[in-house]
Amino acid sequence: MIRSWYRRWEKRQADLARGVDASLVRTNRRRYKVAAVLLAASSLTAWSLSATDIPVWAEWPLRLVVAVGGVSGLILLRWAQQERINLEKPDPEKPPSILGRD
Repeated sequence: MIRSWYRRWEKRQADLARGVDASLVRTNRRRYKVAAVLLAASSLTAWSLSATDIPVWAEWPLRLVVAVGGVSGLILLRWAQQERINLEKPDPEKPPSILGRD
């Protein structure tokens, strides 16, 4: 069972290297990049808010933007991780035949 899973996994890796599902892989890489940019921008904005003295009326909307950006970045990051797992997963094993033929 493990050997058959390993063979199917190797075949999937070879398919990905050949360019099968290239658009899905490219989209997922872009998702990782957008998530990293959102998290970095949110962190930098949060740090700058704590380091500067700005009026209260401007601080709360900026904190809301930081929170939304951070949560959005985390959601995108998790989505990209799950998509990568799904892309690298081998095809399921074919069910056994009742007649004994493949």
